Amino acid sequence: MNKANKQALILLMLAPMVLAMGCTRHVSRGLTDEGEVQEVVYPDESKLVRKGGSIPNLDNLRMLGEGLNKEQLRGLIGSPHFREGVGAREWDYLFQLPTTANQTLQCRFKVIFNSRMMANKLYWAPEQCAELVAASASVAASSAPAAPQMRQFSLSTDILFPFGKGAVQDMNAAGRERVVQIAADIRGADDLQVRVLGYTDRIGNEQSNLSLSQRRADAVREVLVGAGVPAAAVSARGLGETHSSDCSKYLPNAELAACLAPDRRVEIQVSGTT
Repeated sequence: MNKANKQALILLMLAPMVLAMGCTRHVSRGLTDEGEVQEVVYPDESKLVRKGGSIPNLDNLRMLGEGLNKEQLRGLIGSPHFREGVGAREWDYLFQLPTTANQTLQCRFKVIFNSRMMANKLYWAPEQCAELVAASASVAASSAPAAPQMRQFSLSTDILFPFGKGAVQDMNAAGRERVVQIAADIRGADDLQVRVLGYTDRIGNEQSNLSLSQRRADAVREVLVGAGVPAAAVSARGLGETHSSDCSKYLPNAELAACLAPDRRVEIQVSGTT
């Protein structure tokens, strides 16, 4: 083996180490597939990508909870503030939370994901930070007696529809029954607004996926309206493969399809007062 080939081989062997030094998948100890950890560890503050952190929207903080995916979290509080790698099982933030009119408290916030990349555990440090968020929720509830409630339902299209199908007549009985149940739960709200969003995984043609996601969103809207939700209050939009999970493209087909299962869904976002 000549010198050039030896150098290329060494660089190839070192590449994973270099990448690992530049970004992390998790730092806490004893992380399980279910998203549990034996010891919560926060990354060194010197590794902050967003220096100084950020001042979050308190209303959005109050919407955080277990079961959210990465895109939903990013929509509420932005991208993580540290150099998390692709497929990271932890996201870390540095927030400045208001304590009084002129003071703030620096807070570390961590999200632990399970193997399906759904938020399983949320941690604050120091504990006073969680108390601040809870206190702000109490103040908001007491000062706004008729604040609209924000609710979201996520339905797997693997349950709603057969493979490649998206019309109302194609909908599985169990899936239709779940949509009807949601309709019964929300249709009595005042100032009701409902957004139906369809998503697909990234397998296949992008334009075909976009069309399929729109048909499925339209079908769910039609069932909601048929079950008593006012038609004027319900919109439907297909977003195709725009929100894709961090799954390696090199996985075998069956494993890739399983990894991308959370992407194949219809979300029903509801706003209204009861």
